[in-house]
Amino acid sequence: MYTLHLITTDDVAEFLAGNPQAMTVASDRDARRALLDLAALLAARHPSWYFDDISLTQWEASIERGIGMMLRPASRILIDAGMDRTAAQVYPIRLDSTSGPAGGAYMPASLVPQARQLLEMRLDRQITRMRDAEIDPVANLGAMLLALEAAERANAGLFEAAGVPHGVLAAGQSVHTAERKTLPKDLRTRLEEAAKPPKKPGLIARIRGGSSKAQPQVDSAQFWDGDVE
Repeated sequence: MYTLHLITTDDVAEFLAGNPQAMTVASDRDARRALLDLAALLAARHPSWYFDDISLTQWEASIERGIGMMLRPASRILIDAGMDRTAAQVYPIRLDSTSGPAGGAYMPASLVPQARQLLEMRLDRQITRMRDAEIDPVANLGAMLLALEAAERANAGLFEAAGVPHGVLAAGQSVHTAERKTLPKDLRTRLEEAAKPPKKPGLIARIRGGSSKAQPQVDSAQFWDGDVE
């Protein structure tokens, strides 16, 4: 499972103060575990969004490449919160779902509005790609838009994680699942309308369409010899 969490520099600074070992991790495994602990802290302080099928990293890879321009490695916010730059370089750049539970990339607060606008502007294309990937476009696009809206209101970024325990999520702040039934009615209706495949023309429309094909345009100037009657 994948989750998104609101994140601020103050959150990360508090995490580092309470987890000094995170400042000196020496392996990729320890770095991924430290980021998972950060996600647990964020889940306790802010609302979270739960996805069965997709993360920000996967969104970039298979749905919308433009999202990648708005993602940053976790090391960026760790450095902003006080971590030594050399120590932060051990941390992963993106979420690797094949490596077990971990934290991944984050989207800075300053780029959240652009990300939301991008999703809205390219809604039809993303719906098509999600359908092709056998991912429910209404549930996942709806949850992502809600997460971005919440982050924008809170002037926060978004941090992705994989494998945050259900118990941690349940004990924290509110958790929103990527399901159609949990979406606000107006958002769900709008996305369901956008996700409807175009209607196939009926028999009459096909007949009329076949008999009213555009005729080739003739440039009369090429036949004019210059004489005017």
